[in-house]
Amino acid sequence: MPQPPLRYLGVLDVIAMHQEMMARYNQASMLRENGEATLESAMTRPQMAAHYEDADLAKQAALLIIGIAQAHPFNDGNKRAAFAAGIVFLQLNGYLVKSRRREFGERIVAVLTSNDRSGASLDALADWIRSSLEPLPD
Repeated sequence: MPQPPLRYLGVLDVIAMHQEMMARYNQASMLRENGEATLESAMTRPQMAAHYEDADLAKQAALLIIGIAQAHPFNDGNKRAAFAAGIVFLQLNGYLVKSRRREFGERIVAVLTSNDRSGASLDALADWIRSSLEPLPD
């Protein structure tokens, strides 16, 4: 049976998630100058990797998360927005990550703070996501 096409978030979806998260902390959700463009660029990385590299769901989720976090489209809360976007992307496509949020967050920060230019840390995050995926219950 063929797999259904993957579902992707839109820029406005991530902006709305960021607004809701920031409201929970009583903080303003503000895009940086050119923030929408940098967010859109980061969000196309998974689709490009799927098309040109046949990247699987886990690799695409890792690219989405790290892309948004590194792009810094918002004044504050970029890692939170990236984490939320990755979780929602996986859920849209039928999966949960079976781990504690803290562990997932620590793995994201490890990639962001590494000096790795080879992509090995991003690949390690994708491998970890792949090993932690669990299908959503019916």
